[in-house]
Amino acid sequence: APENTLPSFEAAIDNFADYVELDVQETKDGRVVVLHDSNLKRVAGIKSNIWSVNYDEIANVDVGSWFSDEYIGTTIPTLEEVMEMSKGRLKLNIEIKLTGHESSLEKSVVEIIEEYEMEDECVVTSFQAKALKKVKKYNPDIITGYILHVAYGDFSSVSYADALSINYSFATETLIDSAHDAGKQVYVWTVNTSEAINDMIENGADMIITDDPVLARETLTSYETNPFVVKMVKKFIN
Repeated sequence: APENTLPSFEAAIDNFADYVELDVQETKDGRVVVLHDSNLKRVAGIKSNIWSVNYDEIANVDVGSWFSDEYIGTTIPTLEEVMEMSKGRLKLNIEIKLTGHESSLEKSVVEIIEEYEMEDECVVTSFQAKALKKVKKYNPDIITGYILHVAYGDFSSVSYADALSINYSFATETLIDSAHDAGKQVYVWTVNTSEAINDMIENGADMIITDDPVLARETLTSYETNPFVVKMVKKFIN
């Protein structure tokens, strides 16, 4: 299904995902919409930047036909619409994407989470530390995750993040142990093979982000049926 749309989130539920990762941005009139790019060109053929249009101008824009004819007429959802369809069915990993044109994106995200009483069903992540600091300011109980291009060093000073979100190639057992010692969880992306998923489970990752949740679920189930054998085999091989 086309990315960041309600059909894609329904597909995630159908494919046994616990969470779905989505991207949020702010329109000119302050509405929080679910969209990856800063403009509409790729998904809708419109050159307008998201911060330059009011929500009413894009509410009915087709962002599904680029993907396939099956999704013609699919529109850009608001974060509220996603909350309504996912509450009690699917947890949300909400990535805040800052463009430099926001007026209150972080505050609005927190208020929407609170409005739907989904504090325990959401994590808020971002590449930008300042976004996470604002989220913690508005509601320190919401779990935040700092997305890192590379991962190394002392994580104890990252007080504004409860988790580190990193490329799985950096997620060694030593690094994950170091993050855990600093009180941080570790989310790993994007893990799409059984071998890599097993490695991440073995290394102690707290969340596996994947394009194939069915494979991840099957791999996890297989691992959990006999984890001690897996550990002994790996120890023997090493």
